[in-house]
Amino acid sequence: MRRSIHCVAIYAALAATPTVSAEPLGDFQTWTSVAVAGTLHEAWRYNVDLHLRFGDDSDRYSQGILRPGIGYALNERASLWVGYAYVQSDAPFATQRTDEHRVWQQFTWTQPTSLGAFVSRTRLEQRDVETGDDTGWRLRQMLRLTHPLAYVPRTSVVASNEMFFHLNDTDWGARTGFDQNRVFAGLGYDFSTRLRGEAGYLNLYQHREDRADRLYHMLSLNFTLRF
Repeated sequence: MRRSIHCVAIYAALAATPTVSAEPLGDFQTWTSVAVAGTLHEAWRYNVDLHLRFGDDSDRYSQGILRPGIGYALNERASLWVGYAYVQSDAPFATQRTDEHRVWQQFTWTQPTSLGAFVSRTRLEQRDVETGDDTGWRLRQMLRLTHPLAYVPRTSVVASNEMFFHLNDTDWGARTGFDQNRVFAGLGYDFSTRLRGEAGYLNLYQHREDRADRLYHMLSLNFTLRF
């Protein structure tokens, strides 16, 4: 029963698409990331990820994120995390180059299913942007399924969906309610027991109150090194 519930949940999330009345503005982007993860001591974990994102048809640097975090494994499936993120944004994510500081907390749950490894990640962020004085609270819920391909060694199909919700209004532009949705589909490959790469298509729909919504189509390239 639990496996069925998890499968239904991720399929429902992947099918969730906001209804809009106006044609959103589009852009093709390339998003890359490198993460280093490992064990500090017994149940303590660490993760540091660096993101470089290129917008305006992938012709210009648009956003960079450096996000370290410390986690504690409650058991083999559940873990709690806290961390910090420095975010630098430029067009089309911001009208001018802007710095942002985030503190975040996270709960992660992993579960084997008949279709593959299921992951639920719930993240709460407190965001301070240099263009305003308010702290913005945002909730992110990600569901992810990794299905190994038996006939292609070390290779798996990866699908995920992540929804973002603003929890308060801010003087720098956040408005309470739905913020954005990200859907990813691609392939993962284990180069070794330590190095994994994933590549695929990422679709991002962003709702904006006072301007046209955004619809981004991205080539997503991600690498994880584990110790």
